Amino acid sequence: MTCQQLFFRFLESTGGAALLTVLFGTLGGIVLENRIQGHLQERESQREYLQARSLQALAAYENHLERERVVIENIYGLVGSTMVAAEGIIELAGPGFDRNRYRGDALERIQQQDSNVRRAYNDSLRRWRGEQHVVALQIDYYHPRQMGIGNTWQPVVTAVDDFTRCAEHFLERAGRGIDISEACASNRSDVVSKLEQLTAVLEKTRVYVWEGFETFKRMAELVEQ
Repeated sequence: MTCQQLFFRFLESTGGAALLTVLFGTLGGIVLENRIQGHLQERESQREYLQARSLQALAAYENHLERERVVIENIYGLVGSTMVAAEGIIELAGPGFDRNRYRGDALERIQQQDSNVRRAYNDSLRRWRGEQHVVALQIDYYHPRQMGIGNTWQPVVTAVDDFTRCAEHFLERAGRGIDISEACASNRSDVVSKLEQLTAVLEKTRVYVWEGFETFKRMAELVEQ
């Protein structure tokens, strides 16, 4: 009897059948395990990639918000300094700057203060006119998907310009030593109103969808698709 015949006879026996079961069961298990391990490794690599991209998106978003915060602070700082300077021009018409109330050194001090207020106003006005266009560009840049949002800045510009002109005209017409409590009150209120409207629009459009990378869950859903 040949070796081949002996081998097949062994396979037909109970022991041979058991050996085949164990052998093929083991090989099948190895193949299946390898496939599972490969899938798990692929999923782990995918998870690590998603996590890294999520962190990058979060860092970019936080950086964007920080820069937007700086822009908003610049808006309030620019408008505020211009308004304060214009308020100073209005105060020149008030009792505190009535030169008829002062003599000698006191009069000289008031005259110097008058000069300082006017100089500060002119400096502030130059800054205002020079930076208002930059602010408009910054607003558009940090809100790229909100078309026309920069137009919400223009009403603020107009209101501030109206207030500064009112302050100048009030000083020219009013004379000295008068009640200034209601001077340009409507223009002042208009600036506040327009600034509040701009702030509301900026707050409303602050949150963005970062191309599906705003959250890890959303990123995973995109990959699954």
